Amino acid sequence: MNSLFFGSPLDVCDQSFDRFFVWGIGTKNSCYTKSVFNSVINS
Repeated sequence: MNSLFFGSPLDVCDQSFDRFFVWGIGTKNSCYTKSVFNSVINS
């Protein structure tokens, strides 16, 4: 399970995702938050 949440945070750290998260769940530096969210919506 750890691989789902901690496997590849950089995979979701791009500008389009930053813009998607501008409303507060994440910021440019919240690769961890994005990785978890991405894992959840793809699970």
